[in-house]
Amino acid sequence: MDNNGGKDESYFLDALRKFLNHKPAFAGVCVLILEILCVVLLPIILTLDPYTSNPAAFGAAPAPGHFLGTDSIGRDIFARVVYGGRTSLLVGLLSTLIAMCLGTPLGLLAGYYRGWVEAGIMRLADIFMSFPSMVLILVMVAVVGPSVWSVTIIIGVLGWTQFARLIHGSVLSVREKEYVESARAIGTPDFVIMIKYVLANCFAPILIAATFMTANAIILESSLSFLGMGVQPPQASWGNLLFDAQSLTVLSRRPWQWVPPGFMLVLTVLSINFIGDGVRSALDPKIRL
Repeated sequence: MDNNGGKDESYFLDALRKFLNHKPAFAGVCVLILEILCVVLLPIILTLDPYTSNPAAFGAAPAPGHFLGTDSIGRDIFARVVYGGRTSLLVGLLSTLIAMCLGTPLGLLAGYYRGWVEAGIMRLADIFMSFPSMVLILVMVAVVGPSVWSVTIIIGVLGWTQFARLIHGSVLSVREKEYVESARAIGTPDFVIMIKYVLANCFAPILIAATFMTANAIILESSLSFLGMGVQPPQASWGNLLFDAQSLTVLSRRPWQWVPPGFMLVLTVLSINFIGDGVRSALDPKIRL
């Protein structure tokens, strides 16, 4: 018992060391933590207002009162970028959690029980994946109505296939291991085997997929908002802040309206992808750092 605990601790410490030695991943964690602190604390500390218009500053360039300028109706760009970060990060993290909670148990059941359970779940996943994801999301958002919560739920529900297929493949290899056969032989219930022995050994792929799914969800939300089918004004997200860049005047003469949200979007997605690369490297025993 103590020996197993020592092995688990050793594995964890080795994975942590690998992750910390992965410089892009460590930088990504620092950037993401700083972003989360900024979007949570800055509105309270600086009393930011992303909704009130300043009639004297429509489309104004950066100045002491609005150091990132204002949009076409006089709202402060800095305040909207900060609040937009709240929205975009919330959509990315929450939709990933929804997809994980749906896809993980379905993939686990399909891989463990095989037979008609596997056939039903995996054919359902194939049907979901046969449609272009952006088109399907646009249709569902149009039916339900665009909002933060509808976009989050739809992206999460449609993202379950990624986790289900990944877990299904991992479970197929784990379910035939000796320790799983031994647990079955002594009469351990299937639920306990799936949680304690099978799912525990599939944790690494889930964690890696979650990081990349989060980045993809943020991009999807931004794309929908840019097309006018995502988060609706006056609520801010990085995607609907970029919506103004569709105007040639804004694109060429008012870069302060679209460069800050565009930069934050690229920085966030890169940071999350770097974290995913670092997690994959840290949890893969074949990679030496």
